[in-house]
Amino acid sequence: MKIPARNLWIRALTAHANQDIQSIAEKLTAKWKVDYKALPQSGLSLLRMEDGVFHEPYYLGEIPISSAWIELTNSANQSFEGAAQVMSNSAELAIALAVCDAVMAHQLPGWQEVAGLIQLFPY
Repeated sequence: MKIPARNLWIRALTAHANQDIQSIAEKLTAKWKVDYKALPQSGLSLLRMEDGVFHEPYYLGEIPISSAWIELTNSANQSFEGAAQVMSNSAELAIALAVCDAVMAHQLPGWQEVAGLIQLFPY
């Protein structure tokens, strides 16, 4: 199974329903302890653009953004990190995506299921 570059994983996973990603993340972390390296956040960010003629910056408007940085720890006290930043107002979705990122990046148990979801996305 050819896995695309890590910078494409979040884009591919967000093509699926939020509930599907969150339920997979819950299932994957059943035997893991989940700690936050930074508190998950959800809010608004300004979208900065640059004028094409005068190359001056301007702000197009606000976009919703959520981020999470987690650490998964198993019973052998091994830790693995994952992170996600997504254009959404759901911190829960960002946490689920960060779990999927950690599972995929370190090929933890269940990574094939996440890889299967990533493979469904037409690049």
